[in-house]
Amino acid sequence: MFSIFGLLLLLYNSLGQHQEIEKVLRRLRESVDKFENNFYKNVLEEYGQIGMIKPALEERAERYFSLLDQTNIDFPAAVLQTEKRIERFFNSKIEALRRLASTAEKEALKIDINEELPKSLTDKECSRNLKQLNKNSVKNSQIWEKIKKGEIEQRSGVHIAIESYKCSGEVVRDFNWTGQQKIEKQMIENAKLDSSIMRQYIGTYSGLTRIFPGFNWDYGTEQFGVDLFDPRFRPWFISAESSPRDVLFLLDLSGSAKGMSAHLIKTAVGAVLQTLSPNDFFSGIWYNSKRERVFDNCTGNYDSFVQATSTNKLLFRRLLDKVEERDQASLPAALEMAFSEFFRGKNIQRSGGHRLILLFTDGIEFWPAEAVQRLQKENPLTESIRVFGHSVGHGRDTQAAISWLNCWTNAGLTQAVIGSIAEVKIKSREHLKKLNEILALNYRDKSPTPNERPITWSFPYMDAQKGGPIISLSIPLLGKQPNIYKIINNYSPINSTKQNIRLDGFMGITSIDISFEEIGKVLNLEGEPDLAQAYAFIVDNNGLIYYHPRFYTPPAKIFNIRKTFCHRSTLIRSNVRVPFSKADELIQQQMGYLDSIQHKDILELLNFDENEGKNNKNILIQFRNNLILRNCLKTLEDDFNQFKCFPIPNTPLVVGFVLKKGKTKIILNGKPELENPFELSNRILSSFIPNNQNINTINSSNIIPSSVGILLRKDQLQQFEISTQLSRFNPLNQFIRLIELLPSINNIIGSLILSHLSLLSPNELILLWSKKLENKWKNNINLCNNINNKELIFIRTYLEFKSNSILEYPGIIALFPKCKIISTNDFLINNNKEEEEKNKIIINFDSENDLISVEQLIGRIDSSFNYLAKIGVQLRSYYLQQKFQLAIEHSELLKNNGWNECSIKQYLNRKCFLINTNLFVLATNNLNNSSSQPIHLSNIEPKLFNELLERKLIERITWRNPNSLCPMIFENPRLRQQHFAFSSQQQYLIDSSLYYSSALKNYSFIFKFLQFLFSWLEFFIPSSLFVLASKIPPDQFIPLENIECDNEAIHSQPKEMLEHCTTEKTIFKFQLKNKNENAFWIREKECNRSVGLLPFSRSGLYLLVLDGECKFKTSSTSIMFNSNIRVPNCNLTFELSSLKRRKRTDLDYTNSHPKEFNPLCTSGSSTNIFKKEYLFIIMVLKIIVFNCLLINFNFFDIF
Repeated sequence: MFSIFGLLLLLYNSLGQHQEIEKVLRRLRESVDKFENNFYKNVLEEYGQIGMIKPALEERAERYFSLLDQTNIDFPAAVLQTEKRIERFFNSKIEALRRLASTAEKEALKIDINEELPKSLTDKECSRNLKQLNKNSVKNSQIWEKIKKGEIEQRSGVHIAIESYKCSGEVVRDFNWTGQQKIEKQMIENAKLDSSIMRQYIGTYSGLTRIFPGFNWDYGTEQFGVDLFDPRFRPWFISAESSPRDVLFLLDLSGSAKGMSAHLIKTAVGAVLQTLSPNDFFSGIWYNSKRERVFDNCTGNYDSFVQATSTNKLLFRRLLDKVEERDQASLPAALEMAFSEFFRGKNIQRSGGHRLILLFTDGIEFWPAEAVQRLQKENPLTESIRVFGHSVGHGRDTQAAISWLNCWTNAGLTQAVIGSIAEVKIKSREHLKKLNEILALNYRDKSPTPNERPITWSFPYMDAQKGGPIISLSIPLLGKQPNIYKIINNYSPINSTKQNIRLDGFMGITSIDISFEEIGKVLNLEGEPDLAQAYAFIVDNNGLIYYHPRFYTPPAKIFNIRKTFCHRSTLIRSNVRVPFSKADELIQQQMGYLDSIQHKDILELLNFDENEGKNNKNILIQFRNNLILRNCLKTLEDDFNQFKCFPIPNTPLVVGFVLKKGKTKIILNGKPELENPFELSNRILSSFIPNNQNINTINSSNIIPSSVGILLRKDQLQQFEISTQLSRFNPLNQFIRLIELLPSINNIIGSLILSHLSLLSPNELILLWSKKLENKWKNNINLCNNINNKELIFIRTYLEFKSNSILEYPGIIALFPKCKIISTNDFLINNNKEEEEKNKIIINFDSENDLISVEQLIGRIDSSFNYLAKIGVQLRSYYLQQKFQLAIEHSELLKNNGWNECSIKQYLNRKCFLINTNLFVLATNNLNNSSSQPIHLSNIEPKLFNELLERKLIERITWRNPNSLCPMIFENPRLRQQHFAFSSQQQYLIDSSLYYSSALKNYSFIFKFLQFLFSWLEFFIPSSLFVLASKIPPDQFIPLENIECDNEAIHSQPKEMLEHCTTEKTIFKFQLKNKNENAFWIREKECNRSVGLLPFSRSGLYLLVLDGECKFKTSSTSIMFNSNIRVPNCNLTFELSSLKRRKRTDLDYTNSHPKEFNPLCTSGSSTNIFKKEYLFIIMVLKIIVFNCLLINFNFFDIF
């Protein structure tokens, strides 16, 4: 009886509380509407001046867009037309390359490859040769200026790498045969037959490149720039000269390698990594007294080999930087571990070509004869694993153990000796000589003519001369075969002094470039110039992107260049230059330390933004698999998209097509009576000072007022024809999708942008808008100076003219005041389409910059919720908190005010939260919270948040952006090692004691002192020797003030050290049904509180009311919500390693040949005898040194 009564009482109280919360929400409605109206007036009308802009734009929209209509793209017909166009486009390039390769190889076969060429010509011959080179050099600006003016016919030019000697016999030979008239005529013919070919190349192993059409080579100011272009390191050259390879780096990081040797090893590894493409796979093992895989914990399926993508290569270098050099190296055990790596995992996830071990060591104490013999005995039928040794360290010479190891693993005789930084780059290619030989021998047997050889398609990279992103197709050229193959078995390498054997190989590589601009034109679907409804992209059969309109590429600047920003004005010694500048990601890309364009999987760009975060992941993976398998007969579709594909014949490439369902196309039925759309552009262009790259040079009385900044927005779907040309000019906001509108933009692009402005008549709107704002802030002229003043609520206002409504023209943004913008992401948030269709006032919170953006679309042009423009205002994040508290405090003075319901004085256990659509609490009824930063609801009320999520009143949307930018990650091994020495000193002493006798423990303080002394000597001695060697009196040193700088380069230095990264964005949104859009309440389960939600009528704000006290803690103890996190590269490597892959059809996978040159090697027994004798000597020397130390310590004890 009592329990029933208690239950009824509880039910009665519950119903009473629910009725109470309903009454609270009803009483609050009128006050909420009034608060919203005041918010609109104070923000959008007062700060944004929407009252003047909105009617003007609506009138303009009705007048200019009355002839607009909607249509849907005929997707099947557009795809079919594009397929035909693509096939013709690529077939034309293939035929042109085969014609050039056939002509060039005929000339190459005339060269006697066995002729001994002089290392240097005589003085007369050299002088004569230099004159000929100068007449054809791309660095002779006079010639190319005459060609540009039409005084001389177009012809090819010659570039010679900085490391090549212009008067060497090889350079002269390659200059002569590549310059034959037949080759020149073929290049000219190709250009006439196909004008979309960007450039044609013949690159040679001497470092000479013949380029058509020739042009003036730009590498900056000669005084400050160093040209690093070398054909042997270009993607089109490397990808064609050998089969794919699985590379395992075996790195000696023992104590003897500490310092310069370790630095050389890591630098050499970075250089080798840049010769690898995603067709290759690689792994790494470092060893000293122990052995570990570099990629441990980053790869799955027990396989440490990963694809050589830009992300994986960068991750490898950073993981390697964390390794400390210490202890003694033992190669035999490390080599056995390396051999075993090739038999782990699945071969299907490997390259399918060569299997190589690249050994980097400063010395081998224990010869690995037993490890090699065991491999050959236990796996006699497997493909050979070749070991290429590198002898690294200052003063190092060839090592007998490395020669023996190379020979017994069929890696040839040559070993790379790296004694300085200058040798790293060229020696990183040493192992390719053997691979070239094998591929050349195979081509002689199976593909004797260029028409029969596979064409290699390079991955996208940046053109070295401001050409923007490109892809290349290339074919290697054979010459005569060396005579050594006639007597191949009569040579003994160990007893002979002749080490430089001329192996078979290629005379050079011929290539053709295709720019992204041309590809973008071909892939434009019919009737879809702005890519708003459908778009196309290209991938290879590994799923890696070759072209995508969302594919981020760096600015079209000069690449393969090293800039010295400043140097001393007086020469000290051979023009010593003292650079001081930051090296962000772009600079490292320009110097060739990093891939110029990131390698991305198509799966990363199919789930790109919030609107696509809801996509079915399974359908995306299925579409990717179809692309890889070239299975394009069926069309895939889900609720949001339709997917089709087309395999490009005679290539490894596949075109993918994406149609966005439910999105209509805006078309123009006729020509409205408009003013000349180019009139404004002509007037603005005439007001620019020619060749001046500063927007401040615009006359303030002409068109655009000085207080307003004009920005051009690059949409997520890029127009490469426009963006590439724009990105050639400075200054650039390199890593943000905004580019300042520069006077230096050429007339064509400038007219496109500015005619868009004219179409909307901003010459009237912007002037009126700016005058209103100037009058409002006339008493506070220094808005820009006070932009960091937290007491000033207003930050800026902006007008964005949307691009999707105006065909293919980019969006234009006008800003007031025109201050220096550090980050523009805060007011370029891509809002959810559903919110835009309702045309509510959107309030976004930017936690990074601690501000809120208030936006509304204006100028509706059709029934599909397309608008002309967006107006926005940026305010301090505490603005709504202040207004909310003022409203509550004012209500306490009035009796019949709805905000009384949120007064803590009257309702102690009631909480009122003002939240936006993304569930950030922008204001609260807590009177002590007047200037705090907004916090996410999950951090304030985690239990309530979880319950709303379980009830599906909140929707979670997660997506990744592979085009994000993050602060660069730096690894400083020296600082890290010092930190290790101090933080783990006790552990270090315990470990060290295991290696010393008990007598030496008493002198541990001496060892500490010696260790400290040697660490300083390591730095001091080289510095002292440098000063002594220069022999310059102190009075002749030039002070640092006497320097000359490249001002343009200095101003273009990065303000922030940023790099490309992948970020994961998570947002939570209210998912309310139509019946709940007015107001609703629920009963909280765990806390037993009444929860009411009152949506605002005109904006994306909500009032959340919690009535009652929660007995449980409501503070968040976990980091449940983080809206924007960086995805670690290790995670990306793990996730992408399991995706389906397939061998490329354009590559030759031959990894051995019966005719390859494998010289006779010494027997293992004689080597072992030598090794034992060598070890005996080392042991004797160690005993002598040990005794000497003991004598010295006894000497110290006497005193």
